[in-house]
Amino acid sequence: MSQLVRRNSSVLLNSSGSLAPGASYTITAYEVGGVASANSSGGTISVYAGHGIAALDRIMVGTTASTFRSVSSVTATTVVVGSAVSVTAGDYIVNLGPDTGSSTPNWDGSGVTVYSTPTTATAVTQSRVTADSNGNYGYWWRGEQLWELARTAAGAAARVITDITGVGVTRVTAIPATGTLGQSIVYYNGSVDIYYVWMTGTAGDDWTEVMRAP
Repeated sequence: MSQLVRRNSSVLLNSSGSLAPGASYTITAYEVGGVASANSSGGTISVYAGHGIAALDRIMVGTTASTFRSVSSVTATTVVVGSAVSVTAGDYIVNLGPDTGSSTPNWDGSGVTVYSTPTTATAVTQSRVTADSNGNYGYWWRGEQLWELARTAAGAAARVITDITGVGVTRVTAIPATGTLGQSIVYYNGSVDIYYVWMTGTAGDDWTEVMRAP
């Protein structure tokens, strides 16, 4: 049985009050970003706990490419960037990963991997796919939580998509000290992805390795 999850969706945009398909839009899968919890205009962005941003990532506020910034450090509820940026509570802070852009994104830093077939031998370059003339697109992925960024055929960021559900797995950069019963995580150990579940065993609760990538 496949270890991957299928993602089929479509990108729709508001056009003069009507929904129009994002024909030939580019959709890139990214690690989970963050949601601003307060207005700010300096170098520290307050975010709700549970964000997926790490130091050295690059971020963008919503779809505004001019807000492209480098991340200096993070805490559970803050993201510190290299230069001031205006943020409104509720804004999406898009996690562009180690994007190589200078003043604007190159859209090449996705930290997740998606696939064109239900095997891990067919990774999609830059984790980006192109929608058809009706805005439909799809790919296979491991089921961890992720976001998507849709860009027009001309390359402009147009929509942040956050309502993506897989199998309830969160990708982490370090294994947490504790978890909740049944919680699932994916951790990259420098060589392969490892899938853990927090379970109760004879020695007490702990992370149990369920599967690792071949």
